[in-house]
Amino acid sequence: MAERVASTALNSASLVSGRLAASAAHALFHMPLPRSAMRASERELFDRAHTEPIEVNGASVMTCRWDEGTRPVLLAHGRQSRGPRLSSFVPGLLDRGRSVITFDAPAHGDSTGRSTTVLDYRTAITALHQRYGTFEAVAAHSLGALGSFFALEHGVTVPKVVTISGSATSTC
Repeated sequence: MAERVASTALNSASLVSGRLAASAAHALFHMPLPRSAMRASERELFDRAHTEPIEVNGASVMTCRWDEGTRPVLLAHGRQSRGPRLSSFVPGLLDRGRSVITFDAPAHGDSTGRSTTVLDYRTAITALHQRYGTFEAVAAHSLGALGSFFALEHGVTVPKVVTISGSATSTC
């Protein structure tokens, strides 16, 4: 329903001013609505994670870590999602001796904020890289993939990247 209302409003605004419609579309793209709720299937695994917030551009970003191993794998969710949405990968990675780290991007899941951009994803991934060292791999979906590529272009090192429905470039 919200998408229909936004679409109608943007189409109407474009009749008045293309610039106004573009500005509104830009604002809407950075404001994920509504926040994704945690699924029951994710809750049990999430409850076993170590969680802590980190600061990203004024937002409190919730992070989750399973295991304290030295071979961390980062999971980066997409737009209008949350870190635990990728939790189906966690058991297999733990069985293979990896520790797993994920986060809720600003304005997603349990993180604060009302908007997010690929720059916020890059900053969160960079902060996690600084905290945990080089990730053995990153598995990322959608906007999380783009944020991961952007982080790689700005100093994060990762030998293996797996993307699901992600863009192949991070040119901004």
